Amino acid sequence: MALCTPRKCIQVILFISFVSFITVNLHFFSPVRPLPASVEKSDVDFQAITVSKPKVAPISLVHKTLNRQLPNVKPPEDKTKRPNNDSKKQAAASADRKTQSSVEKRFSQFNESLEFIISDINEKQIIRNRNKFPPIKESDTYDHVLAIQVHNRDNYLNYLIKSLRSTKYINSSLLVVSHDFYSQSVFDIIDSIDFMPVIQIFYPKAMQLYKDKYPGPDPQDCPRNIPKHQAMKSGCINADHPDKYGHYREAAYAQTKLHWFWKLNHIFEKLTIMKNFTGYVTLIEEDHYVTPDMLHVFHEMVAAKSRLCAQCRVLTLGNYEKKPSYSFSNEVVIAADFISSKHNMAMSINKETYEHIKRHNQEFCNYDDYNWDWSLQYIGKENIVGRLPTMIVKTPRVYHIGDCGVHHKGKKCNPEEKVKPITDLIQANQGKLYPTNLKVGRPTSTTSIAYKKFKANGGWGDKRDHDLCASFML
Repeated sequence: MALCTPRKCIQVILFISFVSFITVNLHFFSPVRPLPASVEKSDVDFQAITVSKPKVAPISLVHKTLNRQLPNVKPPEDKTKRPNNDSKKQAAASADRKTQSSVEKRFSQFNESLEFIISDINEKQIIRNRNKFPPIKESDTYDHVLAIQVHNRDNYLNYLIKSLRSTKYINSSLLVVSHDFYSQSVFDIIDSIDFMPVIQIFYPKAMQLYKDKYPGPDPQDCPRNIPKHQAMKSGCINADHPDKYGHYREAAYAQTKLHWFWKLNHIFEKLTIMKNFTGYVTLIEEDHYVTPDMLHVFHEMVAAKSRLCAQCRVLTLGNYEKKPSYSFSNEVVIAADFISSKHNMAMSINKETYEHIKRHNQEFCNYDDYNWDWSLQYIGKENIVGRLPTMIVKTPRVYHIGDCGVHHKGKKCNPEEKVKPITDLIQANQGKLYPTNLKVGRPTSTTSIAYKKFKANGGWGDKRDHDLCASFML
């Protein structure tokens, strides 16, 4: 006899789902909540937990719960200014005002909750999978750090994580995921990582939290293309500070540089696990794809640095070769001064290089270019920190697969079309991976170009951005 009829089975499942839903919500709002399954008990300092400051739930649970509190609510249009002569219209207008006030209050509470959660998670610094992949005992840190800057392109991020899973030696590196957008699909991908230690950090000045005020787009900001004389007459907030081309700030473009600089400071200065760290941090992005021998090649570059390029301050694992070859240039590295458009993909820096950048944060933050890599190029080019000599692999170990994003709007986003030729190339060259005898080759058009006077791209004239950027290094 069957254990239960389909009807009874469904009733049991519905009852269990209901109980689970109630339990999750009660746990989320109670003073003490259970740890997520992905966090091991030994990863948490229980002495730091007090009744007065509730422990933060896992970010995926936070996101789901907050969405239940505020399910895609948009403020209604303001209808209070239209003429209303009869009592019904006046009553409707009054109801509209109350509704709008209520929704705005809920949005404010929603943002305040997120701000507290972000602050607490940045402070707690929980490392998932730490017991499974513990740090080096002598230094209580890891020998290498991979830092991903993530926005909301989960389709690309998914391919990056899959490629990392197949990378040799990956479990000896710490993965730092730096977010500036709160997306359940992105968090689910990060939660799925079980092959290396992971710590998540969150850019606290994200546009998503500042929808109608700086550093998000303030309604009183000047339109991008308004002439300065008209902006001065209109009284918009930043009328005095267009960029060198006469354009005003666009929040989405400004955020990338701000996030990048904050992330750099937070990793080197704020993470406890980095206190005794002496290695390199490799900076990658959500739309990158790595080869299985990426870390092997990286370690070979570090070992060969004193022999091949002792003065190099940056090690770069990616480039923009249109037809990369593992047959003729597999063991070749190039030494060249840092060029933003050539050497910005998967660049690795250590604490010494970070300190060089930090000492000249004002030049970095005031340079009229919304691109972090062009700003970095500027402080090297102008001999502010001395040139930034860079060692670059001739055959890339990190590829760029992003067709959509800040610089590529309106294109069809299909990462699979970009990934397939890369995986085919790797598969066809399995026997040529993992080189062991690196040598310096001659620069090519895609690895080095003549050092010349570069023109800033603009988009960074707003003094508020200058000040916020510099504040990250205080």
